Amino acid sequence: MHQIVNILRKLLTLAKKHINHRFISGILITVASLILLLWRLVSLTNGRISSNEAITKHLLFVDSSWNKILSNIYGPYYLLLHISFTINHSIWAFRIASVVTGLLCAIALYWMISLWHGYKIATLALLMLLTNLGFLALARQASPIISQLLMLTTLVIATVLLRTKKNIKAIIFLVCAVGFSLYVPGGIWFAITALILTITQIREIVASKPIINKMLLPMITIVLALPILFHLVTNYSSTLIKNWLGYGLGSHGQLNSFFSNFIHTPLNLFIYSDLSPSFGIKHIPLIPISFSLIILIGTIYYIRRIKNWHWRNILIFILLSWIISGFGVISSIVSLPLLDIAFATGLAYMLKEWYQVFPRNHLVRFIGLALITTVVLLTSFYSGRSYFVAWAYNPNVTSMFSRKL
Repeated sequence: MHQIVNILRKLLTLAKKHINHRFISGILITVASLILLLWRLVSLTNGRISSNEAITKHLLFVDSSWNKILSNIYGPYYLLLHISFTINHSIWAFRIASVVTGLLCAIALYWMISLWHGYKIATLALLMLLTNLGFLALARQASPIISQLLMLTTLVIATVLLRTKKNIKAIIFLVCAVGFSLYVPGGIWFAITALILTITQIREIVASKPIINKMLLPMITIVLALPILFHLVTNYSSTLIKNWLGYGLGSHGQLNSFFSNFIHTPLNLFIYSDLSPSFGIKHIPLIPISFSLIILIGTIYYIRRIKNWHWRNILIFILLSWIISGFGVISSIVSLPLLDIAFATGLAYMLKEWYQVFPRNHLVRFIGLALITTVVLLTSFYSGRSYFVAWAYNPNVTSMFSRKL
């Protein structure tokens, strides 16, 4: 008995040493995210798929061979979709690829925000993303558009890692993120931006590494890029190339269409949405007003500290995402992960200012944190309800989800 007690004590000591609050919070966040993304995944749409999902199904079966799927635009997404749908022909399996992609995006964001602002702020910020109507609609439908959010998230994380870690692993992660972005329409411009922002660090790291590491990077790049480049060459058409580049404007009125799309991107997010019923409710912005104000605080914080590369890069990617969406292929929702980071910064700034006013009064400090937490929880509840109730029972939505799988 005494030996068992000693063993339990050693295990407890080991757990305290290696398991911290961030780890426990991360596990809870992952479980909560899965519950939110999987709850009523099929029954919410009455066991029917939308017209957009019908297009996804058609594209999946037109190019059903493994090599064609992998080399296609959105290849990684369609590969995951093909695997899940091969295992089980059901709506649940049909949508699980989007759920996994959305979960990866959420976990990656939580990890990065927790490094900058701590796990408490990261948890609150993730609530904003996980209950967002646009994010839930994308992550719970069989739509490859969710890959756009993951692409942008991984590229931002890659630039952060390369600027902080400065090792060969960070470069490999950046190369993988760039490779993934090549399979997303318009992703090439985000990849080029990420490379420009980190070119100095790449040169410094590569110059100090052995020749084998220098050879490894181009080899990984070729392996990742070869399928999509082969697809673009063998199936060459101006429409395919324009779509891959993220250009979806017509032949007439291009400038007017661009400015209209560009202006509607922030309008859809903050003021007045005119997105498809599949991804939003008409006239209702994707981001509630209270969250919009906190994002504004975070953005002002970035602008005032524009010389800091952390914040400057976030602003650059937000602006680029809005510009690329103006060309008609990238969705307005693509900047949600970046706005979530700005939301986290706004929360952190507000709490910091509160703590500076009351540096030693622990009760008042706790009240400040409790007030902000309450606002986030209530707004998140309203935002989540707008998806699970208002969106799900909207006549425009129910009419779109009328097809059998």
